[in-house]
Amino acid sequence: MRIFIILLLSLSTAAFAQRSPNPTGFYSAGEILFAWNLKLEDVGYMRLFTERNRGWGSREMITMVKKTASEMDEMFPMRDRLQVGDISAMGGGQITRHNSHQNGLDADLTYYRLNGVEQLPDIFDEFSENMIVNGKISPNFDHQRNWELMKSLHWHGKVQRIFADQLIKQELCRYAQAQKEDETYVEVLRSLRHVEDHSDHLHVRLFCPETAKNCIAQEETPPGSGCP
Repeated sequence: MRIFIILLLSLSTAAFAQRSPNPTGFYSAGEILFAWNLKLEDVGYMRLFTERNRGWGSREMITMVKKTASEMDEMFPMRDRLQVGDISAMGGGQITRHNSHQNGLDADLTYYRLNGVEQLPDIFDEFSENMIVNGKISPNFDHQRNWELMKSLHWHGKVQRIFADQLIKQELCRYAQAQKEDETYVEVLRSLRHVEDHSDHLHVRLFCPETAKNCIAQEETPPGSGCP
């Protein structure tokens, strides 16, 4: 009987290991097996566009979002939560509105706002506020919290890139320089890469996990901070 129980536990452990999230392929041509699903809300965050059912990601992605949101909530209590858009579909693959988000290693997040207004999770089909207004940074852009967000994402995840509007990168460069943190956090600033249509949200991308043998990595970013 004891041998049978040990064998059963061994089989259960093996089955669990096989069901660990497994990102495969490239960010824009891949899938994810046994993805984890991010809860609709928890400490420090809420999900948007909930009817799309695109809260599925790798263990590394889901863990990073939860830990980052919790840390930001601890640093800035009683403020608006981190708002999470699309990650991936349950099995990954192509989804509407995106070329990437296919293997559970991409996630869209809103920028923090000074007025603390949160977007309704199940009504808006797009992000509700643009942080570039008439070619300038919106006065509602929370410099302090958005800079801390970038650092926290790097602290809790192996960030490959953070896609953002060029003006937003330049603004965060200036803020980091004013705080005398630009040299300390060169890696964070380097990860900020300009992509069109990212003035109302940022897009964080993780490196392939070491255990994901069939995941295809993106090329490294150029050296330096990329700041003016």
